[in-house]
Amino acid sequence: MTSRDPVGRQAEFFDTAFTERTRENLSGFYAVCATSNRVFTDAIAARSEGARVLEIGCGDDAQAFRIAHLAERVDAIDVAPVGVRRTREEAERRGFANVVCH
Repeated sequence: MTSRDPVGRQAEFFDTAFTERTRENLSGFYAVCATSNRVFTDAIAARSEGARVLEIGCGDDAQAFRIAHLAERVDAIDVAPVGVRRTREEAERRGFANVVCH
């Protein structure tokens, strides 16, 4: 059943993408973005030591894990319940108690 609500539609889209791993087909796109992503991550990390950080759109490739060792706390949110669950599971697997998923 498709939601008429825009947020609901987005949540359904990303739940499907996370569940079916359709983002893996975009590896070429992500490779092109690797340099800008690294610059972005470095800039966030430089400002994260001892800070509280909010990540919007955590999903499969959460920035939270790149800065959790620096930050006091990282609140990671995503519109898709599957993305939140995966981020929470990965935080637990890595032992990051300071990554809180919503």
